Amino acid sequence: MKNHIPPDKNAPLLATSKAVAQLPGLPELLGQTVLHYRAAKTLNACSGVIAWGLKPSAATATAFARRHRLALLRLEDGFLRSVAVGSNEPPLSIVQDDIGIYYDASAPSRLEMLISQTLTESQRHRTQALIAAWRSARVSKYNHAREYAGKLPESYVLVADQVAGDASIRYGLADPSSFRRMLAAALHENPGCTVLLKTHPDVMRGRKKGHFDLAGLVDEPRIRILADNIHPVTLIEHATAIYCV
Repeated sequence: MKNHIPPDKNAPLLATSKAVAQLPGLPELLGQTVLHYRAAKTLNACSGVIAWGLKPSAATATAFARRHRLALLRLEDGFLRSVAVGSNEPPLSIVQDDIGIYYDASAPSRLEMLISQTLTESQRHRTQALIAAWRSARVSKYNHAREYAGKLPESYVLVADQVAGDASIRYGLADPSSFRRMLAAALHENPGCTVLLKTHPDVMRGRKKGHFDLAGLVDEPRIRILADNIHPVTLIEHATAIYCV
């Protein structure tokens, strides 16, 4: 299987998943036509196969690309994903990687290689401008929720929980014990600070499970649990430190 996508933007990309092939705005984001593989007249005229991250459907795409000796391009939601949450919400950005995918710590990725490279002067200026624009617009991956309007502690560190079973935990070479060690480190390394534990709203509603026994943490004087569905920018910009797995 080729390890890169040929620079032929006129040739379509194939998707073995109908859901990926029909993702709104995907051809515009990639700059190429995207076809479901059954609609392709000939595989020889295609520039490669697209797979969605490391989801189960990606295994089918990987096997298809290998079998037909086509390049494989992995996609994932961009870091600025959309306004609202949900598969019906069109993505505003897409990560595309011809080597691996950024959240898989067991293998290299294009993002990892780009980070290790020295920036040119123009790239450095562009990077600084993008960071400034991101901060000024106060955006995040999803942007539907209101910013937190409550009173924050004078000094705090932010600890982010994650929904149990999320693929990024396993591919990040972490496990449930990583979250317990993270919370212990936040308490130990910041003796004078409140630890603000941000949980997923669905955990408090009982729809999903997190990694902490919240009932057992209620009596811990230095831990404050925040489960509101809020935009995270205010929490991030005022935190002394941020802990995540």
